[in-house]
Amino acid sequence: MLRPLALVTLLCSTALAAQPAGTTPLLLQVGGDYLGADLRKALETDWGYHAGLATLVAESGMVGVPSVDLDFRYAPDGEGSLFTFSACYTERAMIAPQFWIGAGFGSNFVRLKLDETPERAGASDRRWSLGGKAMAGYLLSDRLFVEATYHYTRDALDLDTSSASISLGYWF
Repeated sequence: MLRPLALVTLLCSTALAAQPAGTTPLLLQVGGDYLGADLRKALETDWGYHAGLATLVAESGMVGVPSVDLDFRYAPDGEGSLFTFSACYTERAMIAPQFWIGAGFGSNFVRLKLDETPERAGASDRRWSLGGKAMAGYLLSDRLFVEATYHYTRDALDLDTSSASISLGYWF
């Protein structure tokens, strides 16, 4: 478990060190997370919460603007809970003056807990694995934006833990 945490720490510190002090834009976003079909059925809820934080990397990307994204998803309602944390290297490419698409690849932690019900025994699983994300965003103003993201995470307890989120964000 310490290796993935060390990797996340290394990625974050490398991203911060690669940027000139005081010139790094940050983005913060909050919104809803629509759970996949497996989780909706197992947790007996459709939605969770999403929060994201990203910092732009001062180097040029292969196809877009590079960043290190940290995403948190949490679904506490229903018959159990889901918590995920992911750290991804991401690139966002502007395809119109106010519209972008992007993708990222990185590491994620998933904790899934299923409560005991008459139909099943309680269970829980925690794991680090590789994952990714794909997104599309739209600038509402020069700093305010909306972004839809698909978060790919590996299965836990034989359930697909991937989901899609819609978030309102702000560039600092």
